[in-house]
This record gives sequence, C-alpha cells and structure tokens, in this order.
Amino acid sequence: MRSDRDIKNDILAELEWDPEVEMADIGVTVVDGAVTLSGSVPSYPERKAAERAAKRVKGVVSIAEDIRVRPANAPFCDDSSLAKRIAHVLEWDPALPHDLIQAEVRDGAVTLTGEVQWHFQRELVEAHVTRIGGIQSVTNLLTVTPHAARREVKREIVRALHRNADVEAANIDIDVKDGVVSIGGQVKAYYEKELVKNAVWKAPGVTAIEDHIKIG
Repeated sequence: MRSDRDIKNDILAELEWDPEVEMADIGVTVVDGAVTLSGSVPSYPERKAAERAAKRVKGVVSIAEDIRVRPANAPFCDDSSLAKRIAHVLEWDPALPHDLIQAEVRDGAVTLTGEVQWHFQRELVEAHVTRIGGIQSVTNLLTVTPHAARREVKREIVRALHRNADVEAANIDIDVKDGVVSIGGQVKAYYEKELVKNAVWKAPGVTAIEDHIKIG
C-alpha cells in the first residue's frame, strides 16, 4: 500500500506535468489515500483538469475537490447574463434537447436540471457550460430518460470491458435491473474505476449507475 506522502508527491508532480493546470495556488492533502484539493485557479475547466490529474495517480481512493475559481482580470458577469449565455450555447447545439434543459445560476454556481435521452448528452451539456467564463461550479442533476433496454445489455457491457486493455474485466461484477447498472469488484486505481463507469454509460438503456467498486 502506498504512503500518503508518496501519493501527495505524485499528485503534485502530475499537476506540474499537466499543461492544462497552473498549480501554483493548488493545495493537496492526503489521508489514508483520500485526497483533498484546495486553493484557487483562474477557470472552471482548469479546476476540473486538476481533479482529473489527481484521479490518474496510483493509490488515490477518493477525491474531495474544494478549489475556488478566481478569474484573473476577467470582467464581472452577473447571474442573469450567465444564464442567458448558457441558454444561447445550448440552443446552438443540435445534439441537445435544449427545451428540456434548465440552468439555474446563483453567484456563478450553475445547477442543471431536466432530461436528456443519452448520457453523452448529459456530459455534453456540462462541457458547454464549463467553458463559459465566470462559472464557479456546475452541479449536474440532469436525468437520463428511461427507454427500452436491449436484453443483452449486460453481455454488451462485459464485452466492452474485455476490449479495454486498461481494465481487468474478470475482477468486475455487473448486474442490470430496469436500466440501473450495479458495478462491483476491485480495481487497482481510481482511473480504472472511471473507465468502467464510462464503458457502462455507453450501453443503451442505462439510466443510472450504482458504484460498489473497491480500490486496492
């Protein structure tokens, strides 16, 4: 088992290595593999990039992200203006059911609600919003509309995991019921758990994931 000091040093090295992150004002603490990121960055995309960098480090079992967004020399943008910009961006993407999506903005913190048909649309909405200047945080509460799942969805998920060179598929347990997929078993690193979840979301008919995977 890796020591907290080694994990912290590797996270700091990964942050310094990642060109998407300006790590000067980011703090890292590690207790029993549980990581807390703190400090400030100039933009929300950089905040998410720091979180992704930490997830890539071996030995990380969980991440609490407490980084603040403090734009450098950026003009102030009130909540009403941010809401209008969000609506405009979503309307211009033909892949999104923008009329079914709502965005509430309070002090730069965005809460997304409504329905989409596929998980990739849920992620796409968040990606669009995070690129808007002045956003402090995004809470994605969009739900995936249930639709008929093919009977072989479990088999398709298992096959997808076996195709992934970075996942030990034999160590993953899959159970599917009414569009909800329960994943269990054990992986070696946090990023491997993310790979499993990404594979599951690509299956047709999946509306939610119950994550019981252990890292170790």
